Amino acid sequence: MPEIIDGDVVVVGSGPAGATLAYELSRNGALVHLIDRSVFPRYKICAGGLNAKTVTLLPFSIEPVVERVIRRMTFTCRFSDPFTQSSSDPLVYMVCRDKFDYFLVQKAVEAGAQFHPGEKATTVRMHPHGVEVETQTHIFRAAIVAGADGANSLVRRQLGLAPHLKLSLGLESEMALPSPVSAFSDTLYVDWGSNGDGYAWIFPKQDHLSIGAKGAFAAGEDLMKYYRAFVRRRGEVGGRWEQKCVGHPLPMRLGREPIQRQRALVVGDAAGLIDAFSGEGIYYAIRSGQLAAAPILQSMHHGAVDLTPYETAVNQQIMPELRAAYYLLQIFRLSPMFFHKLIRDHPQAGTTLCEILRGEVTFAGVRRKLGSIFLRSPFFSWKSPHA
Repeated sequence: MPEIIDGDVVVVGSGPAGATLAYELSRNGALVHLIDRSVFPRYKICAGGLNAKTVTLLPFSIEPVVERVIRRMTFTCRFSDPFTQSSSDPLVYMVCRDKFDYFLVQKAVEAGAQFHPGEKATTVRMHPHGVEVETQTHIFRAAIVAGADGANSLVRRQLGLAPHLKLSLGLESEMALPSPVSAFSDTLYVDWGSNGDGYAWIFPKQDHLSIGAKGAFAAGEDLMKYYRAFVRRRGEVGGRWEQKCVGHPLPMRLGREPIQRQRALVVGDAAGLIDAFSGEGIYYAIRSGQLAAAPILQSMHHGAVDLTPYETAVNQQIMPELRAAYYLLQIFRLSPMFFHKLIRDHPQAGTTLCEILRGEVTFAGVRRKLGSIFLRSPFFSWKSPHA
């Protein structure tokens, strides 16, 4: 018979979204049970790039888990025409997800959250006066459940939330380095234009390189060929490639699919809050965790659960940016070479790219920032239906 554990909120999934939500709730007096199927720190292949906007979201320093600070990006288009864009300020802070996620979990625990690793959720039930999350050994009972369990979210599927998310695909692996490679110390590499609207990348960490490719979900076989070609062309760096290549879906919410219902909500990747242009989701995971905390705490305070303010906040504060990123991707798809030359040849475009990476300029602001360069060009005609 599973042991019953009671609390105010059950958070399923302990990545950035779940850990952030648990931290915010716990430091405001809620009894939170944070559960995850893995034992932490758990290994997770991921690009692990955080821009300055993401770093400033958190009320504490992440310096203990920063592996590299990136100030340069080298681009190629269809494996040719390389150029490097540099910045005096940091563009991206590199982290390893096992260390970073565990760091956030520890912050949540310090705030008062009860962490339960190795607890794989199997069933989520919603009742008129509460919720139950069942694992192999426990039943967690609470007033509210939050699904932070990633792209293949059990909470989302079992409770019928966000049923029509658009998917892209990411492929990732790692290469161990025998010694630090100075050429990669502050530079990340990107190739685009070789596979439709996809791109491939190398992100340097302290003792290894993360490598991957992103593209259309339906073109998985072609994306794998592109990924392998990219690996072969970057083989001159030396080191040892891990044999395992991990593929994972990147769900994207572009409309108004429901992300809350009655006593449940989903955050981060589980809610499809991923940038379609770059595939980045850590910023939106953390931000959605923060946005979810306020209506949950308000519901606890008043004794009547109302999570609609969370969905409203996401629609107002996150979705305009995600939709703008998607439309920028559609422009990029028309001519990746044009995009490549634009950034290579126009200082304003290169500067804007750096500002986007640092989080100083939003995708929604790109239309205004680069309007004189490409949005007035006869080659493109783009008007957002949400404008």
